[in-house]
Amino acid sequence: MRTRIILTLALILTGAIGQTSAQHHGRGIFAEPELEVRSDSGAITIPFELINNHLIIPISLGEATFDVILDTGMPISAVMLYGTDRVDELDLNFGSMQVGVAGAGGGDPISARLAQGETVDVGALRMKNTTLLVMPPLPGMSLYHDGIIGAALFENFVVGIDYDERKLHLHDPATYTAAEGAVEVPLSFHGPRRVPYADLKVTMASGQAADLQVVVDLGASHTLSLNMDTIEQFAIPASTISSTIGRGVSGPVLGRVGRIGGLELGGFAFSDVVATFPISAHQHPGDMDSKNGNLGSGILKRFNVTFDYASKRMLLEPNNAFEAPFEWDMSGMRLEPVEAGLRIDDLVAGSPAADAGLAVDDVVTHVDGEPASARNMFELRNRMQRDGTEIKIRATREGRSVEVKLTLRRMV
Repeated sequence: MRTRIILTLALILTGAIGQTSAQHHGRGIFAEPELEVRSDSGAITIPFELINNHLIIPISLGEATFDVILDTGMPISAVMLYGTDRVDELDLNFGSMQVGVAGAGGGDPISARLAQGETVDVGALRMKNTTLLVMPPLPGMSLYHDGIIGAALFENFVVGIDYDERKLHLHDPATYTAAEGAVEVPLSFHGPRRVPYADLKVTMASGQAADLQVVVDLGASHTLSLNMDTIEQFAIPASTISSTIGRGVSGPVLGRVGRIGGLELGGFAFSDVVATFPISAHQHPGDMDSKNGNLGSGILKRFNVTFDYASKRMLLEPNNAFEAPFEWDMSGMRLEPVEAGLRIDDLVAGSPAADAGLAVDDVVTHVDGEPASARNMFELRNRMQRDGTEIKIRATREGRSVEVKLTLRRMV
């Protein structure tokens, strides 16, 4: 038996876009897990890391621990894992069923296996009879996480995310009371896909404004992605750059990146916001109705945010990152890890990296004398968002060494 799932998490190296949906609802295929709260108080608190704007929590299968992204765009109660050697050692209960997993990008669906009836621990929460969706590791996607979890938590708990304290809180929906002063943003759910949508107002640099509806995607590391084919009032701003704006399950996501005048969510206003504009073919992965676009963690991380699916709402409380500026990569090079360092996968024409003489397929081995690798790639990415900073790059090109200096420049 084979069905098809649309799973579109995007990993960004110079910026990010991503979203998740399910074309096949799958309630008969993906059994709802049996939940057991194993703390005396009934409270469940889980520490998390924030890497590349992705919220990563630990889960356990027996004695093995895996780090997974928490994603509102994961529409099924299964847990997705990459099929690494560590997963192979679990001796999972695979049946004959496989699914095709598609997502952002232009590639073909990927075949994934299902293991059913497994037990997964998430902090003090035990999930019995859980389905695991195991798919091959993807280039760049499995650098710092082992998989994805979503609906299994969001549909059974009120999920509170404290970005200031880096803690995730799971509350019983029947007894949950919103924090005083939290601002409520209504959520809607359309059709069989269990992903949330919210309304927001977007203003372009020209001053034109429109009320839009977008996917709320905790697993997308960008700020805002706009499906311009669905927005008659707007045109893509003239001052944008063409780039690979992310990588999804089905390959690179192409488009443009620039700035909009601002956006308003739940009465909170942000100005001079970086936004991405995917090409037409990448606006609706797997024919998903992603409405006018996708709101990602570049906005959500500025709040301590609570998702309350039972009451169809999201609660927002500004946190310490609320006023941080919006930035994009200022080098112009998109990097992917290889054994020898970080390969330049894409290069923006006229960018500091291009002007310094770097080229696609060069392998960056050192930045300011520090070895470059998958381990510190995102730290280096953050370092390349500082306007006016000079950095030294050492790279290899067809077996010979290349050394250049470049001055980072805000291009959007």
